[in-house]
Amino acid sequence: MSKLAVDTKVQIEFLTDAKHKMFLDCYVESSEKDRMILKFPSNANQYSGYLKEGAKVKAFIYTYTGIWIINSMIIEPPAEGLLTLEFKEEHQVIQRRKYFRIFFVTDLYIYLPDKKIKTETIDISGGGVRFLSEETIKQGEQYNAVLVLGENQEIPVMGRILKKSPAKPKEYVMEFTAIIEKERERIIKKCVLVERERNKKY
Repeated sequence: MSKLAVDTKVQIEFLTDAKHKMFLDCYVESSEKDRMILKFPSNANQYSGYLKEGAKVKAFIYTYTGIWIINSMIIEPPAEGLLTLEFKEEHQVIQRRKYFRIFFVTDLYIYLPDKKIKTETIDISGGGVRFLSEETIKQGEQYNAVLVLGENQEIPVMGRILKKSPAKPKEYVMEFTAIIEKERERIIKKCVLVERERNKKY
């Protein structure tokens, strides 16, 4: 495989003890023909137990030509913020997945380093949320959060703050970087149900 640019996004898929699929976003530190060293999120250490030496993971490499899917093996587990994967040359290329997004106002709790804050969503999708916050949130950082879909329906996620509109200083976008796939499907189902109910009114 050709050398990857530094900071190329690589999403790794792995299984928890309960056999739930988990997805975690990492970024390329360096790469060679048969391996890559990834920057491992500092606030994702709770997942290190599933990423031991010899564990098999699926890597989704986001490139300008599409997403490469590579079956890989961990040869150096998370340590000092780095994770090393080894893989074979063969890979599959797919298109980016588009998530259905709807306008939906609900609570999103974000765990900053020193406190938990309550924010309000503008829209939601299976891939992330747009929200309003009275607190200043650092762009590019990843945070643990809880999205409230309804009564007794709280979805734990980890998300990366991608951008903040200069014209809308209180508006932020969070892309999910770690979420149980079953929980993502709950969000997608909620989007479909809400949109369906809205269409009935017209």
